[in-house]
Amino acid sequence: MRKFKPKACTACAEVFPPRSASHARCDSCAQAHKALGRGEYNAAYREANRERLIAADRDRYTKDEIAEKSRQYRERHPEAVAARKAAYYQANRDRIIANEAARYASDAERIQQVQREWRAKNQDALRGRGQRRRALKASVECEKYRPLDIFERDGWDCQLCSEPIDRSAPWPAPRSPSIDHIVPLVAGGGDMPNNVQASHLGCNLRKGRKVLSA
Repeated sequence: MRKFKPKACTACAEVFPPRSASHARCDSCAQAHKALGRGEYNAAYREANRERLIAADRDRYTKDEIAEKSRQYRERHPEAVAARKAAYYQANRDRIIANEAARYASDAERIQQVQREWRAKNQDALRGRGQRRRALKASVECEKYRPLDIFERDGWDCQLCSEPIDRSAPWPAPRSPSIDHIVPLVAGGGDMPNNVQASHLGCNLRKGRKVLSA
């Protein structure tokens, strides 16, 4: 019977006498792998050897290649990534909050400037966030959409007065762009594309919570 040189187990790194050239795990690790099932065993192995695997990847791949592999993983497993982030936040909530507070206190002026610049460039996103918060508070149906898509769908015409919307007018100018809920949120209307329309801010405010007849 052919004898093979002792080698390290790919799971626990212990040296063992293999029975064949392809024998990669020691008997105890092989039994554990069989008992758990391949998926669970691999997950447990990655968790137990996380730092060693990360170091091996750094030796094997460039920084850009690792970033690309991470991006592809996030695209394939968005739910797993979200669950992992939520679990990490819950387990480290106090430390994360303390670190963020310390970072903000040490660099408050620069952070505020970055936030002001972002808000100035992302008015549509801010309006969308505000509307979604209002919809959630009113417990009505909500579907994500871009205000810009609504304005373009309606040809940048106010659906309340039929006059053109001045897309360059800054908020809160009366003729600045605004999203009107056809059936208001307080009346049970959803924050969804089929229940919103382009309008002037002034027309929207004058309409208020009324439901206009067709």
